[in-house]
Amino acid sequence: MEKNYTVTSLLQVRLLWITDRPSQASHSKTKFQLNQNVENVNLTNAINMELSETVERTRTTAIDDFVKMLNMFATSS
Repeated sequence: MEKNYTVTSLLQVRLLWITDRPSQASHSKTKFQLNQNVENVNLTNAINMELSETVERTRTTAIDDFVKMLNMFATSS
């Protein structure tokens, strides 16, 4: 059984296909946003690592300073 399609119905199908699928621009934008998200996560991880190292250095320095003060008091008394 052969179906007869009119030009109008073919155009409607074509327009439906075009409007229902995501455009290349939106796909690229999504890909760009994903890349931005990855960069943001990498940057956040780097900042967190730097902060952790800074806290650890500060903690170590504070302990060293405390031990020095204890030694100063111990030797002065």
